[in-house]
Amino acid sequence: MTVSPVNALPEARALTRAPTAHPWLALRDVRVAIGARVLIDQLTLQVQAGQRWVVLGRNGAGKTRLLEVLLGLHAPAVGTIDLDGAPLRGMPLAAAARLRAFLPQHAPVPFGETVLQAVLIGRHPYRRSTASVDEHADVMLALQALEVVHLRQHAARTVTELSGGERQRVALAALLVQQTPLLLLDEPLNHLDLAQQQGVLDHLRQLSQQGRAVVCTLHDINQALALATHVVLLDGAAGAQCGTAAELLTVAHLQRIFDVRLCEVVQGGQRCFLPVTGA
Repeated sequence: MTVSPVNALPEARALTRAPTAHPWLALRDVRVAIGARVLIDQLTLQVQAGQRWVVLGRNGAGKTRLLEVLLGLHAPAVGTIDLDGAPLRGMPLAAAARLRAFLPQHAPVPFGETVLQAVLIGRHPYRRSTASVDEHADVMLALQALEVVHLRQHAARTVTELSGGERQRVALAALLVQQTPLLLLDEPLNHLDLAQQQGVLDHLRQLSQQGRAVVCTLHDINQALALATHVVLLDGAAGAQCGTAAELLTVAHLQRIFDVRLCEVVQGGQRCFLPVTGA
């Protein structure tokens, strides 16, 4: 999947930040819990413009729940979260929606809607009225986003006619048209073939180079290696370790988190991690 240039999206905002500006996202001593069960405790980090954070951990470690807390769907049990220097808690929904966008792991299927209509949902925070007719600029943005994910030719089809991978790309297009500085993505490579996975990873790197910040969960260690500038490792016992990808994407750290023997392979200047099989 060859991804179209990011700057093909019209009216894209310049998002590069001065070094002294607020981070797009800041967590201080955050505790994430479901009922009495503490998933993550004392998580402190700052997500700056241009960074790509990947959250790694075993199933049930709290990756998706953490994104939902960052989105504001759940409040942290303890701690504070700031979005662009202001408390997320109490922030008007429309204001928050213009600062961060979310791609869920299982995007809802908008029954009866066309692909174009589904992508235009991402422009809702910018609507100046409740008029049913979409503004021309929004339609053009939606069509450009569909071109980025190679689905423009399917704009008039209903979403229910698409495959799982195509629906995932529609959801990604809806995320792109929001043009937010912060992108939160939960397993964005679900249902995509290898070429499409590589295309999405390339596109996220391009977006960060333009000043956007990315926080996403992944299951695949090598996809994280290809994408991340920074990493959050969840150990499944409320512990979280944050740092640069160079610091944390190592055999020692990953074996501890995933409880599996690994080896690191370097070929042609490229690193990857493989499970150690056999005795």
